[in-house]
Amino acid sequence: MYSVKYDDTINTVILTLRGVLFPEDYRTAWLSALDLMADQQTHRFLIDARKHKAISLENQCWFKKEFLEIAHQKGKKMPERPRAARINSPDADNIEAMRSINEQIAQADYSFKYQTFNEYQNGVQWLFLEEEEEALA
Repeated sequence: MYSVKYDDTINTVILTLRGVLFPEDYRTAWLSALDLMADQQTHRFLIDARKHKAISLENQCWFKKEFLEIAHQKGKKMPERPRAARINSPDADNIEAMRSINEQIAQADYSFKYQTFNEYQNGVQWLFLEEEEEALA
């Protein structure tokens, strides 16, 4: 299960992931979030994965091979560099699946900034850090 919404109080698109998602739902969730960011003209993206379970190998492959490139291309067209904060799941299978995804993001030079957090509020705060503040943190 997933939900995608825009929170106008913090000018942020929020993708909430719960349980295990079938490939069609997984893809729709992520692509809908990107579309909503463009529609709302926001560069802030919060991924709430606290209740997300295992990520299938098919979903992992799609995310790494296709989604990240789509997000990179869309990010290059945005007036401000996109920032994506992911709130981690405590699920062991999810943690293991995210390890290779996070490694790929860290090693690439994508058009967006990405950080993971264990606490929801820390992720939200990071979305609002300015580049100068981030360098000092």
